[in-house]
Amino acid sequence: MVVMASAASAAQPLDRSLLAAIAEMAVVGPSAARSWCLVARDFSEAFGFCGMWAKVVADVQWPLPSTHKAGVLAALARLGRHCRRLGVDGLRGGVEDLPSLSKLCPSVQAADISGIGVQGVDPEVWCAWGPSLRRLRLAFFYDACDGPPALRRVLRDVVERCPDLEDLAVAGMDWLSAGEACLAALTEPSAGHPLPRLKRLELAGCEALLKGDATSSFARLVVSRPGLALRITARPAPNLDW
Repeated sequence: MVVMASAASAAQPLDRSLLAAIAEMAVVGPSAARSWCLVARDFSEAFGFCGMWAKVVADVQWPLPSTHKAGVLAALARLGRHCRRLGVDGLRGGVEDLPSLSKLCPSVQAADISGIGVQGVDPEVWCAWGPSLRRLRLAFFYDACDGPPALRRVLRDVVERCPDLEDLAVAGMDWLSAGEACLAALTEPSAGHPLPRLKRLELAGCEALLKGDATSSFARLVVSRPGLALRITARPAPNLDW
């Protein structure tokens, strides 16, 4: 089918709506879109004519291979407003790009950010996403050399700048003060009631830190927040890097 489409485009332009319909069956992300557009220029033009580029960039995973990074950043500069879901792997260096990504993709509704360390996240990221963000998953990374990540500071910034957040998940709570830091950030006084629209809170970490008094403290948080569903997932083994 690809060969036929390429040959036909050389002879006479195919109907762009037909090209878009063909491509839409296979396009599930930027990499697939790139493959289709390399087949024939008509596919790229059809994507633009039928508004399919918005679909292509609706869900972005970061970072990408360095060979593609410049091209994707250029595309996001034009189409990033259509991005609604963003996944960032901090262990591969993606956290450093968050300030740029938040400017290029200002309407993200769901973000999944892993590998957050001692440097935390630039608060300007939450300023950019505050009006749109509804679902947030954060995974923190404890390093035995650098120390615990900036969980309290990051969550405090989220509380202050993302008032419409409905679903929050915090993973990687694997150090002694993690539970205390998380609870403090979620209960510190702020402008109005902290995260007034929050409906679901998920916590994940080692069993040694997420039981007993910690669980009771979060349970009291739920009691004070009618309608808030709490889920705690604890691993059986503690982090041996304490």
